Amino acid sequence: MIYNDAIPYHAPDIAQPGAMGHVWDIAYATRDDTMLRLLTLLSAIFFASAAAATSFWVDAPRDGYLNLRTGPSVQYQILGKMPHGSQVKLLEAPGKWVKVRHVSGLIGWTHSGFLTDRNPAKGHDRDPGHSRGQDYWIDAPRDGHLNLRNGPGQAYHVIEKMPHGAKARVIYKQDGWYKLTFGGKTGWASSRYLSERKPAAQHDRNPGHSAGQDYWIDAPRDGYLNLRNGPGQAYHVIEKMPHGAKARVIYKQDGWYKLVFDGRTGWASSRYLSDRKPAVHRDRDHDNGQVYWIDSPRNGRLNLRNGPGKGYKVIDKMAHGAKVRVLYKQDGWYKLTFDGKTGWANSHFLSDRKVKGNGKTNNKKGGKTFDSFEDAVAACKGVLGVDRQACLARNISRIK
Repeated sequence: MIYNDAIPYHAPDIAQPGAMGHVWDIAYATRDDTMLRLLTLLSAIFFASAAAATSFWVDAPRDGYLNLRTGPSVQYQILGKMPHGSQVKLLEAPGKWVKVRHVSGLIGWTHSGFLTDRNPAKGHDRDPGHSRGQDYWIDAPRDGHLNLRNGPGQAYHVIEKMPHGAKARVIYKQDGWYKLTFGGKTGWASSRYLSERKPAAQHDRNPGHSAGQDYWIDAPRDGYLNLRNGPGQAYHVIEKMPHGAKARVIYKQDGWYKLVFDGRTGWASSRYLSDRKPAVHRDRDHDNGQVYWIDSPRNGRLNLRNGPGKGYKVIDKMAHGAKVRVLYKQDGWYKLTFDGKTGWANSHFLSDRKVKGNGKTNNKKGGKTFDSFEDAVAACKGVLGVDRQACLARNISRIK
């Protein structure tokens, strides 16, 4: 009995069973056969040493693979499993252990006793179907997709979402992870969700949230739902989806759904998505499209800005008593339409009841208003003497 990546156990440079005793592949061969194969290969390596990157094949028919390690010994960590019959390029040959580049792109060390200069016969993998180049299907009915990552573990970056029932081509396996190709991309996926048989159609525990199904925004309280560029509240908001609007769900992840809305793709909380069209929004203070009036008697008008905050640019002035149509709100700011323009205004100066006023700009103070003391002072910059004092007094009286 010998290690899958070493010559017989009694060889002086191979560790005896012990600390590493559970990690090997077993291949049966007589001592003479093994030594003959080793000497043949070493002679081939010797004569090819002057040539660059000589090709060899993995010859491990019983276990179906050969370990590729980080160094020239069984004491080193396993980088991957090289399938029987797969090709390697020889990079260094200082002894029985050689450095190779596998066809998958991985570079590491392996024992030359299981390499051959001729393409070997087809092996018999203990885990049939997971050999290099075999088609598999994504079997992830619960989530509707499987992550394709750029490395063999959950800590690696997700480079693609593979839908349930899609086909992928497995290259090789490593510790419960499979390297595969899907949609022209190569990456890693958990072997738990790969099947050699085509799975049944998806039956989600929460029916209706399967990939490609239409849903409605069900957010009557705020009147909208945020569409974000990632699955979490920390991600940037790229769009506001009104209550009652329709979106197409692609797949879900940890309480968040990836969807397409108005030509944009993003993420939204599944709490506010429904597979049934919701009732009309009747929250009087947050209604979509409800009529409001500007209630700013002190200054006579209210700024319409291009964003929800005082730092955004003023695009128009809305007179006290003017009528506007509110779309939705965000943190004390309302998005609304006024005189053909769409922008944001401070909700403190909006009323859902008609206020006294003709809706025309009050010019008694010159029409200029300020949102803060700093703005009022900045407007008087460069004014000297008594004129500057008068400017400050005038501007401070116009602060909203």
